[in-house]
Amino acid sequence: MTKGIIESYLDESHLQKRVPEYIRIFMGADALTASLYDDENQLSFSSSTSLRADALTASLYDDENSALYRPQRDFIMIEPRESSVFLQNEETHSTPSFYEIEKSAGTKLIEMDSQGDITAVPGEEKKIATFGLSGCTAVAVVSEFPDGTKRGYIQHYSPLGDQLSGLVLRREMGGVEQQSPVSCKMVIMTPGEHCKDPDGKWIMMPRSQERVDNLIVESGINNDKDIKVYPYNLDCDLDSYGQGTLMIKFDYDGETTIYTEMLPVKFDEEL
Repeated sequence: MTKGIIESYLDESHLQKRVPEYIRIFMGADALTASLYDDENQLSFSSSTSLRADALTASLYDDENSALYRPQRDFIMIEPRESSVFLQNEETHSTPSFYEIEKSAGTKLIEMDSQGDITAVPGEEKKIATFGLSGCTAVAVVSEFPDGTKRGYIQHYSPLGDQLSGLVLRREMGGVEQQSPVSCKMVIMTPGEHCKDPDGKWIMMPRSQERVDNLIVESGINNDKDIKVYPYNLDCDLDSYGQGTLMIKFDYDGETTIYTEMLPVKFDEEL
């Protein structure tokens, strides 16, 4: 529609009809100036104006240099699919994100300042995960029960929700305890920073040990071997697959794995 409007206004016959109007517009300002400063020479100015109008008319109709001759070369309509913005976006989104891949796989995804859980029976495969950790703290808990069912729980809270996250975890673990679990294992994923250990080696430590200690207390898990703390690097690239993610996976063969940034956590080893 836009292209049609432009072409109709650039049609040569249309412009020819409008030439006298254009001349009056162009010459009007000069005529007004002359009338203010040279009343006695009005006639000579009118003659001059007439000559200039003739010259303008000739230039408008000149084949090689006129605006009437050039319209189709000056206006080129570009379709949206050919634009550089489209091509850039297409290239940027050529690699699916963690969110896109896991959502299409049916993984239950937990967003910031929320929590969720899944339950799997023997032989059932399920996943639950959170993503986009960049200053937030996430907790994953896997509970197993005497009948063979498993419960996977994940919460993800920003620093502003520290107190709330402890209360939410306490409520979750209180409900789990009432079902007499066989085992409970927990991973806390929290912002970290590089520090030197007693041996002088640089290691990643939690930025807020108080936050971590509070979550451990609220969980009610007393066996340190069932708890892992994963301090993550805030300088990570969240556009890289798996960065800033925490996942629980129940496999059909009965194996259970907790992943921090797509790396499996082994509770019999140090993180």
